[in-house]
Amino acid sequence: MIKASQGLVLRVYSVKKEDGGEMDFKIASSFENLPEEKSIELGVSSMAKPYLLALKEDYTEFELDIALKLKSKYSKRIYEMVCEHKEQGKFVISVEDLKVRFYLLDPKTGEDKYPGWHMFAKHILEIPQKELNEIADLTFNYIPKKTGKKFTHIEFTILPNSKKEAKYEEGLFGTKE
Repeated sequence: MIKASQGLVLRVYSVKKEDGGEMDFKIASSFENLPEEKSIELGVSSMAKPYLLALKEDYTEFELDIALKLKSKYSKRIYEMVCEHKEQGKFVISVEDLKVRFYLLDPKTGEDKYPGWHMFAKHILEIPQKELNEIADLTFNYIPKKTGKKFTHIEFTILPNSKKEAKYEEGLFGTKE
């Protein structure tokens, strides 16, 4: 939990504003480890407060204990996305949007961590698919879609994981996409 808290203090989030501008901020301004209480206290950045308060209406619920067991950061992010769309049973996202969302593609410079499909599919889709299938209450299948010769979109189908069942309803955690 300490490493995750440090990440909240260090990670910068970007938000597009209604006026067309962009704002960068950190969610947490500080954190304190309280070992006697077995807890961590986070200081919330004043810039982040309006966005955090908006989460009351726009959030995704998922099993925190499952998310914490997932090893790959991409597995965690895909698990959030799968939970976000579980009611619909499927969703489509462009490869570019997914890369931007996972910080694999810098929209300003065009720098792409996985420019080829094979390595992208292996690390961003196949490893999370295997990990969710082993650990999570939900899993997914995907179909890459081409425009011309290039894969441009991915269609995800969300499935209940017959190997795993959610053990309890406690521990639901909300997060905004």
